[in-house]
Amino acid sequence: MQFTAKTYSPGQLIHPFNFFVLSKGLNSGKLISEPCPNCYQIICLTSEDKETLELLSFCLWQSKVFYKDLVGSVIPFLRIGDLRKALHEAIEHSKNKPEIHQLSGNIQKLNELEEQYRP
Repeated sequence: MQFTAKTYSPGQLIHPFNFFVLSKGLNSGKLISEPCPNCYQIICLTSEDKETLELLSFCLWQSKVFYKDLVGSVIPFLRIGDLRKALHEAIEHSKNKPEIHQLSGNIQKLNELEEQYRP
């Protein structure tokens, strides 16, 4: 599974198999649906890779893996290299674990419930 992580800037070309991750603040590493100036763009080669990486990214963020990598005294910031490293480690760790793909449906349901209760 290959991916590219880039800093997003407005007006940049948006690839078909990509998703966005916040880069600043205490929610660094959180997936977002629309790009913003403070995010990274993760570009995948296929839709399957995108789905898997989104799942891994969400799990990493939920388990607060990115907290140890936050730098900055006023506004915490997640470096792109630390994001890449965490994703590569998660990919290696999940290679021989097919049950991770079964979590996708459950996480999607949780996201839908979260959206329902958000004001």
